[in-house]
Amino acid sequence: MILTYIISGISFLIFVIIITIAAKAVNRGIQAKKNKIIYDEKEINENNLGMDEDNINLSEELKKIKDLYDSGALNEEEFKKAKDKLLN
Repeated sequence: MILTYIISGISFLIFVIIITIAAKAVNRGIQAKKNKIIYDEKEINENNLGMDEDNINLSEELKKIKDLYDSGALNEEEFKKAKDKLLN
């Protein structure tokens, strides 16, 4: 009779250990997935930031060319060539 209780107790402890290990593994998987999502979002934001900087630089260059044209430093043909060069 006592042997049955000992075996049951050991079996229960093994079961608890297995459940604990499984829960830790699941938790690590969930955490890894969250980290991947966060990493992917950061990568997307960094890529978008680079595109915004390119657009700002392009806008600044177009504004400079327009200012030169308005001041008379560039004629219409030079302005169009410079603008086409930037946009293409």
